[in-house]
Amino acid sequence: GIQNDSQNNDYKQISTIISKIGLLYSSDDEEMKLLLFKYICSLYEFYEPNYVFALYVVLNNDKLYEFVNNYIINISQRDNYQYTLISLCESIKIVDNMEDLKRYIEIITSLINNLNKPSNEGIKIIHKLFIYSISTIFTKFQSLNYQFKDIAPLLECLKNITSSKIWLFTQYSMELVIALISNLSDNLIKISTNDTIIGNFINICQIISSFILYQRH
Repeated sequence: GIQNDSQNNDYKQISTIISKIGLLYSSDDEEMKLLLFKYICSLYEFYEPNYVFALYVVLNNDKLYEFVNNYIINISQRDNYQYTLISLCESIKIVDNMEDLKRYIEIITSLINNLNKPSNEGIKIIHKLFIYSISTIFTKFQSLNYQFKDIAPLLECLKNITSSKIWLFTQYSMELVIALISNLSDNLIKISTNDTIIGNFINICQIISSFILYQRH
C-alpha cells in the first residue's frame, strides 16, 4: 500500500546517499568504512540481512562485529528471523577460504545466541535449522585448514547455549556437536598455540559437562 511505497522510496534515497558518500572517500579509508557500516546496521528496518552480512564478510574487519551483532539483536524479533540461517548456510557451502568462514561463523553464532524460544510448533523448525547450521559448519571445517582462534566464537557460543538455551538441542544435535568438538579436539594440539589450547579445551569440557548434566536430569 501507500506505507510500503513510502518505505521503498525512503530505502532508495538512503541507499543512494550512502553510495554517494562512499564514492567520496578512498577505499583505504578505514574510519569511513566503519562509520558507513555502523550507519547501515542502524537502519535494520531498511537493509535486509543478506546484504548486511555479505557486506560484513567483504569488509573483513574485527571492529565491525559490534555493529553487525547489534543489527542481529534488532532483527531477532522478526517472525522469519530464524530462516536467515538457511541463506547463511548456503553461502558457507561455497566458501573456499578460512577468512570468509570465520566471518560467517561470527554471524551464525550471533544469530543462534539471539534465538528466542518459540511455541511448540515453531521449536521443531528451529531444531532443524540449528542442526543444519552445525552440520554445514562441520562439513566445511573438514575441507579447510582452520586455526582455532578463528573458530573460538563457535565454541564460545556452544558453551553458552548449552547452559542458557538447552532447548535448542535434540538428541541428534547433541551427538552432532559431540562429533564436531571431538574432531576439533583431535586437531587442537597440532595446530594451536598454548594459550589457545587452554581456552578452547575449557570451552569443550564445559560443553560436554553441560550435556552430561542435562542427560542426568
